[in-house]
Amino acid sequence: MGDMSTFGPATDLVVGPGFKDHFLGDGGGNSALGGVLPSDVEGRTVREITFTSDVVEIGKFPAHDYFHDGSLYLLDSPGHCVGHLCALVRTTNSPDTFVFLGGDAAHHCGEFRPSAYVPMPETITPNPVTLQDRNIPFCPGAWFEDLQTSRNRDPKEPLWQPAFGHNMDEVLTTIAHMQEYDGDDSIFVILAHDPALRSPGVPFFPESINDWQERGLGKELRWAWIGDVMRASKE
Repeated sequence: MGDMSTFGPATDLVVGPGFKDHFLGDGGGNSALGGVLPSDVEGRTVREITFTSDVVEIGKFPAHDYFHDGSLYLLDSPGHCVGHLCALVRTTNSPDTFVFLGGDAAHHCGEFRPSAYVPMPETITPNPVTLQDRNIPFCPGAWFEDLQTSRNRDPKEPLWQPAFGHNMDEVLTTIAHMQEYDGDDSIFVILAHDPALRSPGVPFFPESINDWQERGLGKELRWAWIGDVMRASKE
């Protein structure tokens, strides 16, 4: 969702299953909050990916090879809203690396980390807690386990469970599928609302992010959210 009017009418709006009926038709899902503005669709083609044909499965997500060359896969990832899509974007060949564009599949990294694929490490570098010497490793120790136990949550599971979405069962299923991607070191999982992406070392358009693995961005940002949680707990 955004201001599509910043793109000319020659730019198609690509959406997921059920979007047209829900937001543009008789589905009754359009509203000022999270809805579609007339300027988003007027004069442009709205292409709905239905995932009923020309579909492959990557992990547990139905995927549409958008350019038919393996460079961009659109992933059917419902839950947050009708027609929600994630994307898997190839960033290098030999070795193959990808960026997983999670959109609103989750709203905080603590909603899908830690997991069976990405357990809480014994030490974390760079240190997500201190803003000074980040080379001093942070040792979660019993902190996270005690925190989760006090909240009647499994220490091996994410800090939080999402509290809202169009379909909560689908939200949790999409997150579970995303966790499998997150456990692959060749995939950099990012969310639309992850504040760590504003870090100075993260390139912004028109810079390229193809060398994210070489830069170590996946490792550097994976646990950055812990610092926010710990600082907030002391306020």
